[in-house]
Amino acid sequence: TLDIEGDDDVLVDTGVYNLTNTFGVISLLERGEAGLVVSVIGSPNGTVLNRLSGPSTVVGFDGPYMVIRDISINGGQLSLNSDFIDASSVVISNGSIFMSGDHVTLTNARLVNASISISSATTNVVRDVSVRNGSITVTDGRDITLQNLTVSGSAADGIKVQGNSGYVTVENCTVAVSGNAYQQGGSASVTLKNSILVADGAG
Repeated sequence: TLDIEGDDDVLVDTGVYNLTNTFGVISLLERGEAGLVVSVIGSPNGTVLNRLSGPSTVVGFDGPYMVIRDISINGGQLSLNSDFIDASSVVISNGSIFMSGDHVTLTNARLVNASISISSATTNVVRDVSVRNGSITVTDGRDITLQNLTVSGSAADGIKVQGNSGYVTVENCTVAVSGNAYQQGGSASVTLKNSILVADGAG
């Protein structure tokens, strides 16, 4: 657990870090505040957190008002579990991103053999993200925006909205997978527009 306070920056130097435990789980007792965020920032020359063993969560934010950027994670999960979290310029390989807080934003990210799951969250935005051999699932989310996304290569569904999800917008997305490009279930309410959906079919 990292001992941090609002307006602190956690700078992670250039390198490949082979991990056998969680890099940093920031608890509810250690948080930023409005105007005084806590930032975890990787190096512009490359910061890779390579999970070899240990907990599946490599970086977990359990406190609000956090920022993470310029970090690559291989083999583990980035968990955004609290409110007012901004994740940008992250690369996830062979892992996942889990978003369950309110007012969480994920931008300019790249996922390979990895998926995004948004669960019981409100006012989340996923924008300018590429997902290769993975999927995006929204479950019981409210006021969720999926914009300018590319989802490709998966043998499963591309984008799935399910449960009691409402006010979900899927816009300017390109989805090309072997399963369903887009699937909606439960009582979900979705606006789908200006998107290209490609999936395998007969003929």
